[in-house]
Amino acid sequence: MKPSELREYSFLTWLLERLFRFLQLLSVATWLMGTRIGAQTQFAQVQDPVAITKRRGRQIEAYVVVWFVLEILLVTFANTLQKPLQCFATFVAAYRVLDILQATLNLNVFDRLRTSSKHVFVASLARTAILSVWNFFESIFCFAIVYSVNQQLLKHGYGKIDAFDPIYFSTITQLTIGYGDVMPMSWLRGVAVVQGACGFLLGVFAVSRVISFLPRTPSVLGDE
Repeated sequence: MKPSELREYSFLTWLLERLFRFLQLLSVATWLMGTRIGAQTQFAQVQDPVAITKRRGRQIEAYVVVWFVLEILLVTFANTLQKPLQCFATFVAAYRVLDILQATLNLNVFDRLRTSSKHVFVASLARTAILSVWNFFESIFCFAIVYSVNQQLLKHGYGKIDAFDPIYFSTITQLTIGYGDVMPMSWLRGVAVVQGACGFLLGVFAVSRVISFLPRTPSVLGDE
């Protein structure tokens, strides 16, 4: 189905598809490797689609690892950076969160609306499930960068904020198990709300990917 045809059936769905298509075009991964739909169209033009899939898979995993290393460095030194670098760290974290969201939504929802093919292939179901879980936890570090840069807006109920508290707060916020010992103030409360929504969305898709990969267990009684 073409996006123009989608608009005739659901304007809201078309609008969201166009938004996430725009975010996809802003992704560094798209600049370096193209889109998944674009890679799939190459299969009919080459004799060895497996080689293309392997190469693209390695490129994607290298891309993800580079981002994760950068996030670890930023969350470690965020509170010691000068103001311009702190603004840069916040921008990097926000950009990566949007990148993760667009990749997740395009993979699971919108890519299949952009092609007439009945199937949109992935390299491996196991790998896709692992990357979905990886993205969920990676986003924790992205939000932790924002909290680390703005530690003065975090309040500890039992003492002073230390270097570990931003990661701790980001984790319990993403997992929606907050204990109230660390509390955000001012506009950082809005960031926590956004993280809760993003965490829920990423968690739903991560769980669905893991469940889809689990083997079907036959029953002796035949009541499956």
